[in-house]
Amino acid sequence: MISLNNSEDPFEEHYGWKVERSCVRREVENIAMLAFEYVENRLLGLATQFQNQEPPKKRCGWNRILVELDGCQIRTGINIPTETQKLTPRRRIKKCKRQLRSCT
Repeated sequence: MISLNNSEDPFEEHYGWKVERSCVRREVENIAMLAFEYVENRLLGLATQFQNQEPPKKRCGWNRILVELDGCQIRTGINIPTETQKLTPRRRIKKCKRQLRSCT
């Protein structure tokens, strides 16, 4: 349902036409049907286009990819909850203690 309470009066004052609720509903339904048909046709066209594609004759890409890390993405610790019932001042969650572990 469309709310016209705030927009009906200024529209009528400006253009001099009275906006009927049924008229707005009909227009919205017509636009919705057009949009629905457009989306359905577009999806059908894309699906057909995708199905008609031929697979590449030669694989485009590398057999292996070399990835180098500088160590910044290796986790070096775990959080362990403390025995106390203290909460953090800002987020009000249980305090944890970080225990470092070796990367090997």
